[in-house]
Amino acid sequence: MAKISLDKIKPILEAIDSGSDLSKWEVNLSDEIISKAAKPIERMLSFS
Repeated sequence: MAKISLDKIKPILEAIDSGSDLSKWEVNLSDEIISKAAKPIERMLSFS
C-alpha cells in the first residue's frame, strides 16, 4: 500500500483551495463495493 505524504497530497489541497477541477483525483466505486464497505463503517460509528 502506498504511503501518503504531504508532498503527495499538496497538489490536491492546492486544487481544492483554488477551486480547480478535482475530477483528476476522483475515485469511483461500484455499488457493490460501497455496500460492502458501509457495513464495517456503520459498526465503527455505532461504538462512538
